[in-house]
Amino acid sequence: MSIFGTTWSTSPREYGVVRDRDVKIPVSAGYELDCQVFRPDGEGPFPVILGLAPYPIDDQAANFVPVPMRYPNAHMEAGDPYFYARRGYVHVIGNLPGTGASGGQFDHMGPEAIAAVYDAIDWASKQPWSDGNVGMFGMSYYGMVQVLVAMMEPPALKAIFCPFSVTDQFRDTYYKGGIFGYAFLKGWSVALRKARIRGSYAEIVGEERFLELVEQAKQDPENQLVPTIMDVLHGIDDPVNRFLAEFIVNPQYGEHYAPRNVDYSQGCTVPGYFGACWGIYGLHLAAAFRSFTQWNGPARVTVGPPAYLDRPITQYQDESLRFFDHHLKGRDTGLDADPPVHVFIDDANEWRTGDEWPLPETRFTTFYLHG
Repeated sequence: MSIFGTTWSTSPREYGVVRDRDVKIPVSAGYELDCQVFRPDGEGPFPVILGLAPYPIDDQAANFVPVPMRYPNAHMEAGDPYFYARRGYVHVIGNLPGTGASGGQFDHMGPEAIAAVYDAIDWASKQPWSDGNVGMFGMSYYGMVQVLVAMMEPPALKAIFCPFSVTDQFRDTYYKGGIFGYAFLKGWSVALRKARIRGSYAEIVGEERFLELVEQAKQDPENQLVPTIMDVLHGIDDPVNRFLAEFIVNPQYGEHYAPRNVDYSQGCTVPGYFGACWGIYGLHLAAAFRSFTQWNGPARVTVGPPAYLDRPITQYQDESLRFFDHHLKGRDTGLDADPPVHVFIDDANEWRTGDEWPLPETRFTTFYLHG
């Protein structure tokens, strides 16, 4: 996959960086989101790259050599704000409702949270340092909110770069093949220790019914085989356990999960860059191909070798800069001449490109399965 060409170039590193802390973004729900703004020290205005998630903002700008992902650093997914600011972008990194110093309550991928992201895009487009063009960057959680807000088509949103995302929370994260992914959810929930969590499923069924479902789940013999699940069910006075219990007692796809999934029949026309790797196929890969094949606007996808991204994210910096230069600055970066599909073939140890997925040379095998 080419990053640099002989006939085009990306924005050079030419600015120092000004960092504004404790910046507040007013949202229509009546509270404010907390963010930090990393901006070039030269005369603007500049295009804006926005990232929102429930994770600590300071960690996203930590200065250390990239290392493999581990749970202590797994949340560092917003990208290096100094990289973009030095190249002529304002990078805004903020907290979603109910996390960090943001107001409101945390409702995981809920409609109010995504509405707040919509408001943040509008806010970013109207600041003195902004030229009105907003892109979004970040992987995993930062990527999930991008595809959801793209359904709403914010006028100022010009491009999203969201590899390693999820577009169907129920099937890709909670109940893969109908099996509850408790281990991943329990490990990930550590990042929510300071969140002010909203019990959105309990609001739907009512508190009394929710507590009944918890008691029923405690009696389920399959649940009783898993100490982690039983610890959660017996500890719902803890807000994080209560949050996890809502998934345990709600194993069917329905009105709680549907609004948190991407509906490609709505919006999704902004240029999008998707991706994953063959290693984390159970979480991110389906979403990458799902978005590329169903997106209503220009789409690109890169699927790399079976190795998860380092923390902080560096592998996609140059490619994302090329993408944003094209869509936010109108620079000729050769993007249109490059095939939209880049896939690493693991056994062959080579990259292949194409204009569509599956690639034309794909050979399909029929499997005859029985009980």
